[in-house]
Amino acid sequence: MASRRDHTGDIKISMSKIRELEKRRVAGRRAAVKARLAQLKDQAKPSKATSSGETATEKPKSQFLRFMAASATCSLVDQLLAAFLFSVLKNAFTGADFLRILIANVLARCVSLSLNYLINHRLVFSLDVDDPEYQRSAKRESLPRFIALSAGVLTLSTLGVFAAHSLFDVPESLAKIVIDIALFFLNYNVQRKWVFRNEVTVPVRSKSRTK
Repeated sequence: MASRRDHTGDIKISMSKIRELEKRRVAGRRAAVKARLAQLKDQAKPSKATSSGETATEKPKSQFLRFMAASATCSLVDQLLAAFLFSVLKNAFTGADFLRILIANVLARCVSLSLNYLINHRLVFSLDVDDPEYQRSAKRESLPRFIALSAGVLTLSTLGVFAAHSLFDVPESLAKIVIDIALFFLNYNVQRKWVFRNEVTVPVRSKSRTK
């Protein structure tokens, strides 16, 4: 009996040591990820302009152009799908324009937003680094913010389309285009300064000119 108790005690001590080692390993991995993120941010901070006029980080103009291209692609998907749903749901929601517009807007926006997040996360705002830990950490921070922003923009878009259609008899598809264009610049600035603020752009390194 004493031997069995001693053996049980040894097992408990071993399990305690394993749990302690696992905690240390997880803490060490988190510290490494934080250090890596800090290092990447330091590398991407703007420096003085070089002789060719380039800075140490990618030009905002280039980033904005990529954002415009991504938004145009996703907006096309959104507009076509929404126009299709506006027409298809008209018979099912006769006399319930707000509900019809809301359902069509939500379904179309969910599809386009999924595509938009993937493009912005991978190509517009994110650093092109082959680091799985960095990618997972960046996504954990940016995805909830992107969803919150998208919910706000979707609410404004739906209310705006409904108001334009019900008060001024503007066709839903036309109203949606105008309102989404108005929300475009707000969306870009919020994504750049809040949603993807912890994701840096690809450093631009000036090459020395050969004579």
